[in-house]
Amino acid sequence: RRLQRGPLGLPPLPLKGRHQRPGKAGPAVAHACRICFRVGNNSSPLMSEVLEQNLETDRHFVTALARGIQILRCFTQDQEELRVSEIARPTRLPQPTVWRLCHTLVKHNYLQSTRSGERLRLGVGALALGYSALTHVVTYGAFKPAMQAIAEKYAVAVSLAAPDGLRMIYVQRVRGTSAFGVELHVGSRVPILNTAMGWAYLATLPAAEQDDKLGQLVAEYPDLWRRLEPAFRQALRDFPAKGYVLNLGAFQSEINAVSVPIVSRDGGTRLALSCSGLVSMLSQDTLEKEIAPQLRDIADAIQAFIQSRGD
Repeated sequence: RRLQRGPLGLPPLPLKGRHQRPGKAGPAVAHACRICFRVGNNSSPLMSEVLEQNLETDRHFVTALARGIQILRCFTQDQEELRVSEIARPTRLPQPTVWRLCHTLVKHNYLQSTRSGERLRLGVGALALGYSALTHVVTYGAFKPAMQAIAEKYAVAVSLAAPDGLRMIYVQRVRGTSAFGVELHVGSRVPILNTAMGWAYLATLPAAEQDDKLGQLVAEYPDLWRRLEPAFRQALRDFPAKGYVLNLGAFQSEINAVSVPIVSRDGGTRLALSCSGLVSMLSQDTLEKEIAPQLRDIADAIQAFIQSRGD
């Protein structure tokens, strides 16, 4: 059915519903925070699997909130502006539902419409959240000089990343002046399976959690898993004795990498520190005898910092 055109391509709809008084929603707020954590940690914008899984197991799961979070996650550096139809497609939601959710997000400044009114982009509300998270991440900048020293000495890239659903998100990254590789930066996200730091993160997970995460990764990246499984399994077998994960050309034949995990005492904070570069610059001997110990020293310092801060 053709709908009369309005803002965002659909007719305006009134917001209805009662507003809850501040101070009366303690349990509701707690449940909402749980949803934000769970859905925020799912890197795929597809809603059907997320909703089905959580509706069956968690009676506190708020579907509307989860849908709103997934809509926000549709916007990336490669997709800064989207139409309602372009949001509906990956989330598998009806366009009128997407419009209502977007309308609410616009009202709260998490989204804003473009001048033509046909597309949406992230708004200042999302920027405020990002800045709040960034001020927390910036504290890791104290370790940047030590990372930069390694990067310059060996002409490599040194990165610090945290898990974000099925991906790792960079919280610090430096490169030597002559380093070769893909240009990534703070905020870039890469698949867990396709990075040494992702492997290091997986190596630290409790067995049940590791199996669950691997199941999600295999389902999301079946072809990548078939190619990387032998090297990944070997890296996990070697990890207890070595304390680091080594990758020798498994991702790209010309790139070697090593990664050291960082885990707080309570397991609430998990990071990974990695070094990657050309095979000609990073032999296995160099990685294991020179770089891995230096990464371990930086990782220990970061872990001590996390403990002192109470994360």
